[in-house]
Amino acid sequence: MAVSNIPGDGRSGIAPEAIPPPPKPEPIEPVKEVATPPPEPAKLASGNTARLRVDPGTERIIAEIVNEENEVVKQVPPEELLELAETSRAIQGLLFDRSS
Repeated sequence: MAVSNIPGDGRSGIAPEAIPPPPKPEPIEPVKEVATPPPEPAKLASGNTARLRVDPGTERIIAEIVNEENEVVKQVPPEELLELAETSRAIQGLLFDRSS
């Protein structure tokens, strides 16, 4: 006959009441501040400015280089890639029902 070594299973010789309960987790305090204010845009040697933003459709961080007229010179990731990611997310939502 095999002897079990699992505590409290009735076959190991240890009574279940002899095993102490696991410690209770400490309560988590709610977050008071979501984030610090964004830093000032960085000035580049070319006179352009670097800034970060969050794309509302994909919730991805976007890095932009803008000129003195506040026109976007370069963006990473490109707008086309963001549109593709948003479309992909919409198709995924149609294919997979997240409520089940």
